[in-house]
Amino acid sequence: MTGPHKILFYYRFLGLGGVESVLLNRIEALKVAGLDAEYWYSDTYCADPALVSDAPYVRMVAREQVAQAALAGEFDRIVVLDNPFVLRQILRTKSHARIFAETHVPLPWKMRQFYRDMDNPGVAAVIVPSPYNKERLIEELGIASERITVVRNIVPVDAALVQHTQPQAPQLLWVGRLENEKGPDLFISLARKLSESGIDARFIMVGNDPDYEGRVGELREFAGGAALDISFIPAVARADMQKMYKDAAASGGAYVCTSRFESAPMTILEAMACGCPVVASNAGGIPLMIENRVDGELYDTETLDDAVACIRRVLSSSDHRSNMTAAARQRVGRDHSASATVAAFRNLFGCEA
Repeated sequence: MTGPHKILFYYRFLGLGGVESVLLNRIEALKVAGLDAEYWYSDTYCADPALVSDAPYVRMVAREQVAQAALAGEFDRIVVLDNPFVLRQILRTKSHARIFAETHVPLPWKMRQFYRDMDNPGVAAVIVPSPYNKERLIEELGIASERITVVRNIVPVDAALVQHTQPQAPQLLWVGRLENEKGPDLFISLARKLSESGIDARFIMVGNDPDYEGRVGELREFAGGAALDISFIPAVARADMQKMYKDAAASGGAYVCTSRFESAPMTILEAMACGCPVVASNAGGIPLMIENRVDGELYDTETLDDAVACIRRVLSSSDHRSNMTAAARQRVGRDHSASATVAAFRNLFGCEA
C-alpha cells in the first residue's frame, strides 16, 4: 500500500461506551502517525453527536453508504466492527479495498452470523482486542489462528499522579451499560453488603441505557429506594470520565467492575491509566489484564463476599493502593501504547512507515 492511506472504521453506534473510546483513541493515534482514518456510524446510543463535533473524522451515515463508499473506491482499507449486515453488503460489492472484520463481543454465540461472515475469503483478517477473544474464536467457532490478529486498545496514561486526599468517604465507582452482562445489580448488592458490614463509602453508578430513566427506576427499586444511597449519573464524555476516576482515587476509593461477561473492558484500562485502583470480577478476559493484588484486585465472578474482601484491602491500606496504581499505570503504558497499536495496524494494513 503506497501513496495516500484512506482507512475506514465502521461501527454501528456512536455512544459513550468502550468501543467508541477505542475508535476515537485509535484514529487520533493513526492520524498523528500520518494515516488518514475515519470513523463512520449509523445510530446514536445514549449520546449526543455534538460530543464529537470537533472531530471531523467522525461521520454519521446510512448503513448502505458504507458499501457504496467501498464500491466507489473511497477507502483502501475498511474495518467493520461487529456488524454482519454491513460486512455482507461490502463483500458483495467486490470492492478493491481490503476488508477486515473486528469484534469486541465477549460471547461468540451472540454474533454467530458475523463470525460466519468473518471466515469469508474476502475478509483479509479478523481483528480482536485481546488474546481472550482470539482463544474463543478458535475454540468455539474454529476460525484459524493465523486469520486472527490481536491489536490492543490504546489508552493514554495520565502524566499527573493522583494525590490521595480523602476529604470525604471513599468513592466506589461503577461504569458501564446498565444491562445484565455488566452486572449493575451485582454492584448494588455489593454496596448493600459493604454498608451492612460498616464500610462508609459513596456509591456512584455511571451508565447508559436507551430507557435510562426507566432502567434507573428499576435499579433504585432493587436497591430498596432511599435505604441504600447510590448516585446514578448518565454516561459522560471521555474527559469528564477521567476526572471521575481521579476523584474516586483521590478519595481513597476504587473503580469496581462487576461484569458477568467481558473481553477487554476499556473502563478497567482507563481507570488504571488515571491512577484509580481497580477491583474487578475475573470474568472472561479480565484476568489477562490484571495480575491479582499486583496491579489490581480480582474476585470470582458473582462471589460478592470475595469482592467485599478485595475492597476492604484497597480501602484499608494506602500503601497497597499506591503500589497497585503505580504497577497498573506501568502496565497500561507498556501494553496499550499508541506506538505499539499504530505499528500493529501498519503491519496489518501493509502501510509504509
